[in-house]
Amino acid sequence: MNNFKIKSCYTNSFYDINFYIPEESKTDNLPLIIVLDGGNCFEVVKSCIKQQGQLYIKTGVKPSIVVGISHQEYEKKEKRFLDFTAPAEKYFIPEETKFKIPKNLGGSEKFNEFIKKELLPLIEPNLNFDKSNISIIGHSLSGYYVLWNLLKGSNIYKNIISFSPSVWWNDYELLNLPNLENTEKNIFIGVGEKEGYMVDGAEKIYNKIKSFNNNCTLYVAPEENHGSVVITSMSRALRYIFSL
Repeated sequence: MNNFKIKSCYTNSFYDINFYIPEESKTDNLPLIIVLDGGNCFEVVKSCIKQQGQLYIKTGVKPSIVVGISHQEYEKKEKRFLDFTAPAEKYFIPEETKFKIPKNLGGSEKFNEFIKKELLPLIEPNLNFDKSNISIIGHSLSGYYVLWNLLKGSNIYKNIISFSPSVWWNDYELLNLPNLENTEKNIFIGVGEKEGYMVDGAEKIYNKIKSFNNNCTLYVAPEENHGSVVITSMSRALRYIFSL
């Protein structure tokens, strides 16, 4: 299947969709990994799966189909805040960050519909993937989004990888969402040791999720920061979700 661009009827935005499809997909029903912020993260995941999937018995990383979703570069900042933040009656924006935050927020439910009702049905006839083994990966604001998705009870994803989640968003609203009843997702939360208050946020959301979902781990990456943690910790994250 070739890479393509799609306009969503739900978000009214264009997305670039990239694929990595292993040879094994011709005969096997493979796991599917959806990578948000694909412009930054798709190649990292692709490289891990391509190199380690060939030696699955040794590495523990299964051959998988990787699908990257990227915003258009010229509007990436605005669209990330729109697609990856939850709707709210009011947003608390810290004074020091107000100049950085776009006006349009709260489109996460529409972005969910794009993935569920447009993207997955579009690629399903062309890709041999296991519908019961879909993973999603996010970093920073998209790391917040994948955890929000979990806490809202989404049943699409078996595995969730969240790097440096923006738990601080809207006055730590994730921490105030109701806990779910016992769930059986596989969840990896990673954060760089040098990310300051982001480490505290990651620890708090980990403790919340761990209370109702046993298969959840937190990794604080030594010496890593917000820009380096994805590259240095992706293999560990993939090994974790595939070991369960």
